[in-house]
Order: sequence, then structure tokens, then C-alpha cells
Amino acid sequence: MMDTLKILITGANFLGKGAASMLISTSKTLKYLMPDAEFIVASENLKFDSIRGRKYGLRFFDSSSRQSIILFLKFLRILRELVKSDLIVDLSGFSFTDHFVKFGLAGIPGLNIFLGKLFRKRVVMYSQAMGPFKSRWVRLLARLFLRRADLIVARGEITKDYLREIGIEKQVYVYADSAFLLQPAPAERVDEIMLNESIQKQEGELLIGISVNARIYERCDPLESDNTYVILMAQIADYLVEKLKAKVVFIPYEISMRRYDDRSVAREIYKIAKSKRRIKLVENEYSTEESKALIGNFDLFIGCRFHSVVASTSVIVPTVAIAWSHKYYETMRRLGQEKYVCHYKEMSLNRLASLIEDALNKTEQIKEELKVRVEKEKQSAFESAKLVKSLLYP
Repeated sequence: MMDTLKILITGANFLGKGAASMLISTSKTLKYLMPDAEFIVASENLKFDSIRGRKYGLRFFDSSSRQSIILFLKFLRILRELVKSDLIVDLSGFSFTDHFVKFGLAGIPGLNIFLGKLFRKRVVMYSQAMGPFKSRWVRLLARLFLRRADLIVARGEITKDYLREIGIEKQVYVYADSAFLLQPAPAERVDEIMLNESIQKQEGELLIGISVNARIYERCDPLESDNTYVILMAQIADYLVEKLKAKVVFIPYEISMRRYDDRSVAREIYKIAKSKRRIKLVENEYSTEESKALIGNFDLFIGCRFHSVVASTSVIVPTVAIAWSHKYYETMRRLGQEKYVCHYKEMSLNRLASLIEDALNKTEQIKEELKVRVEKEKQSAFESAKLVKSLLYP
């Protein structure tokens, strides 16, 4: 048995709460199963990640590719960390897909798999959605690199089917998203946050949370306040306030170094909403555990960010998901909640209002089903971590 097990994690960060929830839950679960493990994480935003990852015992190194002059030196640093590692775990979440090309270490897609196998390391594509592969370029990359991975843990059957279509099957397993294992912050911390944010819930009043998605915003022209996504989300917020007499809280699930992120999109929505006095924008940065616990206080959640949906359902809150890819459908299907998913290209005020009212009318039924299904998802996520362990300790 190894004295110290070194696990290199790629594709993870603390800018997005989804990526952070996967990184925290995966490292904690693997540490529980392999107490001798140490984790080193490739970071595109070293200072930002290091500050937030310190309390979890994670060490980070710079793998960004922004400055081409020192790219060679960073490549050498990557090689150094890789050679010292016993296992590579990729937590990209959504890697090989036609929706976008997600660039890996040093800006080169699939480099972690290629280098891992070059130096005879075990490589795991963990807790991911992939596909479709209609693009010749994406299909080529997927076939070239994914077949060399030792283990691919898919989050649902749709991903597994996409992989099967391009001839990748034998090392593919389907398990729940690792973030189902993330523990929410204590109740007393949530009380502090709600007081700090002036979020009050009156007796008999609905409190509804919304996570917007800057990536959906990007896909809807133009990128201003008359953006079609912004307009519809403002209409939804007004409907919730005026028709359902609810208080609405917007929670950011990704902080970005770009000129806009989930917070700035929420601000655009707020600008044109009519019912501003009952709409709250959360601007402060909270940990992913704190955000998950805060969501647990809502009567209903409308999630445009995938991992906000994982968070809300895992704390047993009825959820309506606004999707841009199949990953929403396959996870909500596992939870028995697929009927409450609406693709952003198909959404309208009437369609969303219908889903929201149906979910509210069936609150107790949904909660009972979620209680059972979420426990199964937690066990499934834990089993997937045991599968990773088996690569090193057969």
C-alpha cells in the first residue's frame, strides 16, 4: 500500500458554486475512503481558488494559459505535478460536447488524459455529462481521448447513450452527481445570512429562489436589458410577486472574471421588473455549502444553473429547472422530476407559470418523492467514489 496517495484534480475551481460543490464533495468523499490521500488541484485562477480552497486542505497550482510567453514553464509545472501523482481525476462536469469545447490543462483539450496515459497514470473522467457528438471535431477529440480513460462516470443514461454511439462503452458507468453528497451549512449560519440579507419570511407567505445563468444570457441576443432571457425572467419574477404574492430571491451560482456573471444578469432583470420591493438580489459571496443551506429555506426554487438544481432537490425543495443541455433532464429524470424541466429555447411565461403552479400544488407529493430519491442519489454518488478507489486498491 502507498505511504501517501497523491490525487491530481483537473477541471475544478471556486468561481462557480457547481464546480466548487463537485470539488469539495469529491475530495471529502475520496479522503474518507482513502485517508492517506492528498489533493493537488490545477487552477486557472490561482489566487482566487487558493484562498477559498485552503480550509478544505486542497493545494492548488497555476495551470492557466493566458500568458503565452510562460506557457512552456506552466507546461513543465503541470508535468511535474502529474509525474508525482498516482491518480488524475477530471471534474470538468461537462467536457466533450457540441455545445462548446472545454479546454483542459494549458488550454489543450484532453491533455490531462493524454499526459496521464503517457506517464502510465490512472485517469478518471468523474461525475460528468458528455455529448452530443455531431460535430466532427468534437467527435474526433472524444474518440481520441475518452477511450484512453480508465474510468468514465456519467451522470445519466443520456450521456451513456451518446458515448455508446461513438464506440465508448466498456469503461462507462452511470452514477449520481457527486454534489449530492455536499453537506449544507448549519441552520444557525443560514439564520445569520437571512438576517444579513434582510430576507424575511412571513407566516403563510411563499419564499421563492431563482438562480439565473449567464451562459443562457449569452445565448439570447442582444446582451443588454432587452435580452429575451432577461425580459422573460423579469416577467416570471413579476408573476411570482403579483399572482402568487411571493417574495423572490435571486442567488448567484457563478462569479466570473468576465464583464458579466450571474449577479450582473440578475441586476439587468431587476432593472426592468415591476415588483422591485419584493425582489431581493443576493450580491454577497457565500460558500457553496451556505448557498445550499439558504436554498433549503425556500418553498420553491427555479434553477437555471445545473448545480443549483442539484442543491435544491437534495435539500428537498420542489424545483423547476430551466435547461440548456441534456444534463438537466437526465438528473431530474433520476429524481422523478423530469416534467419540471423546460429548455430555455422553449420557455414562455405561460409554460413556466404552469410548471410553477403545478409544483406548488403538488409540494408534499414532490417532497416525499425527493426524500426517497435523494437518499438513493447520495448512496449512488458514494458508490461511484468507491469505484474510483478500486482503481488504486483493487
